[in-house]
Amino acid sequence: MTDADPLMSRPAPRPHNGRRTPTGNPYRAQNALIVAIALAELGCRLFPTHGMRKARTPTGVECDCMKGRRYFAQCDDREVDSCPSPGKLPRVKGWPYEASNDPNQLRDWRKKAEGGWPHANFGVVTGSASDLWVLDLDGALGFESLASIEADIGPLPATWTSRSGSGSGRHYWFEMTPGVHIRNSQGTLAPGIDVRGENGQALIPGSRHKSGGWYEWEPGLAPGETDLVLAPAALVRLALEANKATRVAAEPARAHRRNPTTTRPPTTRLSRAGDLIGDGPGRGGFHGPLNKIAIRYFGAFGADAAIDPLKAALREAIRTAPADNHDRLDLERYMSEAYLSERIEGARVYVAGRVG
Repeated sequence: MTDADPLMSRPAPRPHNGRRTPTGNPYRAQNALIVAIALAELGCRLFPTHGMRKARTPTGVECDCMKGRRYFAQCDDREVDSCPSPGKLPRVKGWPYEASNDPNQLRDWRKKAEGGWPHANFGVVTGSASDLWVLDLDGALGFESLASIEADIGPLPATWTSRSGSGSGRHYWFEMTPGVHIRNSQGTLAPGIDVRGENGQALIPGSRHKSGGWYEWEPGLAPGETDLVLAPAALVRLALEANKATRVAAEPARAHRRNPTTTRPPTTRLSRAGDLIGDGPGRGGFHGPLNKIAIRYFGAFGADAAIDPLKAALREAIRTAPADNHDRLDLERYMSEAYLSERIEGARVYVAGRVG
């Protein structure tokens, strides 16, 4: 007799685990700090990211990191055209662990005085930190994929749902299914659909987008207007298949036997994902393959391994990628210090979380 399937035995979607909705509805404020404090009262953990400030650009805004980028560019005679992830780069080092649900901490991060970040957007840490995960749809391709999924498993239940500042993306927020460990994946569940799971992040409504628009809740689907519910078992199964995370959260992590102080560069085995780097037929884009290389590197040599050899290997892989559908500006963005540091830090935190 086989064990019962833990997903099939789960109850129907239910309200979020005992979370109290504050009086009134501050969630629709066009101010990320106000929304962050309201979400913090529900147990979410949040952190500040770079934000968008007024600028003489076509959209009227630019990432507030650009002032510093231009200054440092003068020191080594580089050109800086844009931020690789406008309004999304974390302001706090080790943000998955430093994120807070303390309103005073959130206010201190945003204060203009004493070196605060007045333009900051805010992100929520997904996974066990906030007991939720996010299904992230990007553009028309993501909506087409969701329509195909719903044709197979039925329509998604009403849950907290936000839209991106450009209006072309959607975030479907779900309560973590007890005993199920959902990890991050990019485009592997379906084209145009990412999963924000353990140690992932999603910008919250009230944050400003590079288009000049604001992240906001869909009508009737903000906290206080609907419940945060469990995802259907079939969708959870797809998320698990997408990131090959079929183990439950209680399963002990496997210890790595490699020496964590090893500083050797990635081996050929670690760099095989580099064969997929680049846009175009048969390629895997940039984000996914680069993440795989970084994760394999830290997985083999330890989360404390030196990052310079890895960074050099990533830059070389990007530089030699087939140039079918990307240009010089794309390469400069992907080879930038900010972009590579974000990829590397995300991989390091991910591996550290698995073996910690």
